[in-house]
Amino acid sequence: MSDRDHRPGLLERWLLALIPLLLRLHALSLRYRVEGLEAVHELLAAGKPVLLASWHGRVLLLPFHLRGLLQTLMISQSRD
Repeated sequence: MSDRDHRPGLLERWLLALIPLLLRLHALSLRYRVEGLEAVHELLAAGKPVLLASWHGRVLLLPFHLRGLLQTLMISQSRD
């Protein structure tokens, strides 16, 4: 059986459903401050492109903190 024929079992499906929920709960438990978001909204309203940057250790939760702003998330394989 090749990887293309693999169908997730019950445990895999359960974990795949549970992980996003756990990430959401974790994101809700964090305190954070976003600075300069007004400028981002102004640029987007003017139809201009915006590029946001973050440290590798904080990328995982960006979609929760910047809900509605992210269209693409690019991650490198940096070892720093």
